[in-house]
Amino acid sequence: MSQIVCYVDRFASGAALKGLRLVARRSVRDWRAPGTPKTGQAALETAKSAARWIGENADAGKPLVVCLDLDASVCSWLSAPSPELKVVRAAAQAVAAGGRGDEQAGPSSTWLSLGELGIEESVQGLHEGGPVTGKLKGPATHSQRMGVLAVSDLGARNLLDALDAEGKSPVRVISLWHAMAEAWGRADAAQGAREAVAETEPTSAVVTIDPEGRLAWCWSRGGHVLCAGTMLLKHVVSTPDPDAGVSGEFGVIEMSRSDVGRLISDWLAWSVELGFGPARLVCLAPPSLTVVGLDADLPERSGAAAVGETLGAAWPGSVVASEVLDDPVGATLQRLVDQSDDVPAGGELEELSSRPGRTSRRMYHWLALAVTAGAVIVGAIGYRLSGSAAAIEGELETIADERKALLDKLKTFSPRMVTEADPVALIRAERNKLATAMRAVQPENPAVREMARLIQTVSAVGGVTITDLKVYSNRPAQVMFEAPDSQTWSKVVAAVQASANVPPPRLDWTQEVRPGAGGKTLYILRGAWVTPTATPGGGGGNP
Repeated sequence: MSQIVCYVDRFASGAALKGLRLVARRSVRDWRAPGTPKTGQAALETAKSAARWIGENADAGKPLVVCLDLDASVCSWLSAPSPELKVVRAAAQAVAAGGRGDEQAGPSSTWLSLGELGIEESVQGLHEGGPVTGKLKGPATHSQRMGVLAVSDLGARNLLDALDAEGKSPVRVISLWHAMAEAWGRADAAQGAREAVAETEPTSAVVTIDPEGRLAWCWSRGGHVLCAGTMLLKHVVSTPDPDAGVSGEFGVIEMSRSDVGRLISDWLAWSVELGFGPARLVCLAPPSLTVVGLDADLPERSGAAAVGETLGAAWPGSVVASEVLDDPVGATLQRLVDQSDDVPAGGELEELSSRPGRTSRRMYHWLALAVTAGAVIVGAIGYRLSGSAAAIEGELETIADERKALLDKLKTFSPRMVTEADPVALIRAERNKLATAMRAVQPENPAVREMARLIQTVSAVGGVTITDLKVYSNRPAQVMFEAPDSQTWSKVVAAVQASANVPPPRLDWTQEVRPGAGGKTLYILRGAWVTPTATPGGGGGNP
């Protein structure tokens, strides 16, 4: 299923929304904020307005990917035992606190002292296999150099919460660097790349320059970001000259030899830290890009080609592909949407992608009620025990009734609550399970959708009666029927199995027929959740 990408344009160091761009396979829609918010409440209202617009314009049947711009986003190197999120965060906090030497982090790591990580910034450790979301096996024996992304996420968190309230939560949250790596950084993104590397995936460098003069670059391998950065170029606006017969303002972006040299210096520093350099270069720029002082600065060459050739000359043996695009950012988003469904994702901002939503808050609400009920039970027992021994014997039965009544209210939380000898211990155990599950929130299987599909299919066939219906999101389903004969039952089974042949996740139905009580025949359908794993595939073309 094709995806929809929502590009979020922000300002004020990522704290407020400026606009949105909703990119689908055959359409592009834009939304602009009504004004500049002056207060935090105004910023929240703007986020809610943006979420409502997304809900009205995004196809509900397609997955939504939120892509953040690079406002107040940085990338620096860091030494950490592993790229696991918790380890990287701890290492970054140690550097911010001054507990490690300056050699442990790069010179652009001033963001480490801006505040507590996870509050103002989302952090991601970068390596060849993408972000690590689980616990690594075995102890880490030494630190390793890696790139670390830090994306200011205040405005993004407001938007995600508003989307969750609208029932339109995204499947992934990425940055423009991730989009560039996935769209242009794979081995088949430029012609001739297969000739450059025979068996291994090459390291790709992608450079995009937008019409506003922001240069963004990233190194990637297999679509995963390895390091990244941004630069601001000189934006020259020419005013009209009536005497010369020129009317209307026009602007150009100027990139000089010193700008290219600064970019090459950054790349050399990263190659020293990571131990490798790019084998492919992709350069995308608008027609308004002009170059000054470059060896390739010739009239017949575009600015994109001149920059690409200059960068390629600094990395002998690399394959260079340059292209002039009116909107390189828009082309990147469109290419990301047009990619084959078989192409695996190249990573995400884990802290924002797994941000708790309404379901998680509801779980914590019920957990709080359970803990409160347990506290009431313990308090009631302690109060009763403080009385005389004679009074306790007469009141034990009353306490037991009160205890049972309170626990009956928690049956929906845990059916074992009434019969458990130590309900407080059970509550603690359930709390630990919820805490473990919340570390890696997984989407629930669509039990309601499959139940509705089953009922509609059976009703369309007719001739049978559902006597028992049990469909769960986390375990197999079971449905019992009364059917007049086996022929009718065969039609029902065929219809149900045919309707279940839809994109995953889905229920794989099997039938069972056995004799029941009173000479009746029991007709049973059992369904098991099936979620096939996506397989890598090729795709793409020339940038």
